[in-house]
Order: sequence, then structure tokens, then C-alpha cells
Amino acid sequence: MNVIRVNVFTKRLALIVVLWLFVIGATSLWFYGRSYNEEKDEPSTLAKKLKEYERENTELKTFLDDISNKILESGFHVPNIAKQLIKEEKPKVKEKPEELPLKPIESINNTKISPPHEYESMRRRIFNNVKSLWYLVGSRVNLLRKELSSMLPKLAARIDSTLKLAEEHERYLKNELSVMGEVDGFSAWRENEAIKLSDLIQRRLKFLQNPPRCDKAKKLVCSLNKKCGYGCQIHHLAYCMIIAYGTEHTLILDSKEWIYHKGGWEEVFQPLSNNCTDKGAANFTLWPGIDGKDQNLLLPFVDYLKSPPPYLPLAVPEDLVPRLLKFHGFPFIWWIGQILKYLLQPQETTQKLIQEAANKLGFRKPIVGQVI
Repeated sequence: MNVIRVNVFTKRLALIVVLWLFVIGATSLWFYGRSYNEEKDEPSTLAKKLKEYERENTELKTFLDDISNKILESGFHVPNIAKQLIKEEKPKVKEKPEELPLKPIESINNTKISPPHEYESMRRRIFNNVKSLWYLVGSRVNLLRKELSSMLPKLAARIDSTLKLAEEHERYLKNELSVMGEVDGFSAWRENEAIKLSDLIQRRLKFLQNPPRCDKAKKLVCSLNKKCGYGCQIHHLAYCMIIAYGTEHTLILDSKEWIYHKGGWEEVFQPLSNNCTDKGAANFTLWPGIDGKDQNLLLPFVDYLKSPPPYLPLAVPEDLVPRLLKFHGFPFIWWIGQILKYLLQPQETTQKLIQEAANKLGFRKPIVGQVI
């Protein structure tokens, strides 16, 4: 029998989280009690600190109880979906329910069946709450350990051991939540939806950047020569592209004498348009013109932007939000990624240089770049 185990899994997960916090609190109190008997010269201020941590422990337990109650009440509605989609069959091997392996639900793991929005939102929220809980517990217990290290060194050592154990449990919980997203039957839909929505945005940008008649198109001119580093300039270019998208203008990039390549952007990356890269002889109005609706606009650097439009970061196109929120917890991160995906398309020579450098350095996938 194909079994939907998401509801049972989340109940167990909530119970594990509550027990995890209880063990940390109880262990800390037990260690404190033992050390108090061993070292009778303990300062009286520790008693006050103990009461304070007991209160915080109670607040954390209440917080987790609230999470678990929400999980149990919602049930994510997945079992109801399963009843409609899966025909029950007699199991070939008799196993106890708790021993059934947690495997992807192949019968509903397809690209056409989408999960309820509440389920996706709750799944991501639980993951974030587990991380936040660990940050809170870890930081508070570390503070306690530092305060006790000189007065009660034995207790401090025990707290270190407890923290390491708790950290292992935290990693385990996050891993289980990640696995949950793979076995709940909706992973294929998430991947396909992300691909389809990305393709939609790329087609929109391509359409905007390749008007039928360049001489009649609304244009927005953006200079790349901002006096800052490469990452800063890419941020600036992304902001130009977002404003062009929001005002429905074709973005014209002025990259002459670019500090990183005198030949300009188009010799390093693909041009932003196949047929409209020159601003021509038309007159241009300095932003914002008349509410950004002028035929041709000249965009200043973001530092000097007056009357900033509503679609600057962290805004996301309104029509994308309902679909985007179902598979991504941080919509703007995805949106800016799509803008950069369109902008940063290397020329063949650039791609060759990148590949040669990657081979020389021994890069292996996946690779994550971070701007600090």
C-alpha cells in the first residue's frame, strides 16, 4: 500500500523538537545541581541567573508547543490529497507502520500536481524555526558557559558537551526536513515550476530587449561606469534592468571605456539586445521625467536617484508572487537571480577563459559565490 507519511512525520518532528529542548533544559539544570553540591562556595548571583534561564526555558518550550500545535492542526492536508490520487493496495510484506521506509511517493510525484500553499509555507517555516531555535539556545547557553567557566569549570565542560550533542540533533532535524521535501511527492512539481517560471521571465526580458522597431521603442539608458568595484557595478546594472522591466523600456547599456574592459560590456558578455543597443539621436529626459513614462529616459546612478520607483529591491513583480511563493521562501532572491541570469551570459571567449580557470583550480560542483 502506498502510504502518505507526511502528517505522521511532522507530528514526530514536532515531538522531537520539543523533547530536544526539554533535554537541553533538564540536562543544564541537572549539571547545575551537581556542580552546586560539589562547589559550595558558589556565588549567590548564580541562583538568580538560574531562575532567569528557567524562565527562558519555559518561554522556549511554549514557543515550540505552539509550533507543534499548528502542525498537528493543519496536517498540511496532504493525506486528503493522497486519498483522491492513490488507490489502496494490499501490502506485499507485512511491516509495522513505524517501520515502513520513508520513500518518495512516486504515484503523485509528477509535474502536474501542486502542493497546497499552506503546506509549502509551513514546511519552510518549520525549517527556519529550527535554525532560529538553535541560534537562540546556542547563544544563551554559550553565555552561561562563559559566566560559569571561571567559577564552575566542571559545569562549563559539561555544558560544552551538551552543546555539541544539541548541535548534532539540530543538524539531524534540518536534514530530516530537507528529506521531507524530497519524499512528500511534490519535488518534481517544485523543480518543474521553477524551470517554467524562470523560462517565462527570460522570455519576457528577451521580448522587452528586442523590440520590433528600435527607433520607435521606449528606451532607458544606463551607464556602467560607476566608480566602484565589479560587484557594485553588477548591482547597478541589475537595478537598471529592473527599472527597465518595471517601466517597460528597452535597456540601452552605455559601457564605453568600461574600467574592466575598454572594449565594453559586449566584448565580455552577450549584448543585452540583438537589435537595439544604440540610443540613437533621440533626446533623452533625466529620470524620472513624467512618472517614468517618457519615451526616452536617462537613468542616474542609484545613489543619486530621485523619486525611486516602487519596484526597486526588495520588490517582486506582483503577477509572479502567487506562483513564486509556493516553491520559494525568499522571492526577491529568486527574482534578482533571474535578472542576473539574463545579464551575465558570457561570450564564447569569456566562457572558455572561465572553464580553463575552473579546470586549473580544480573547481567541483556545486559552486556558490558570495559577495561580502
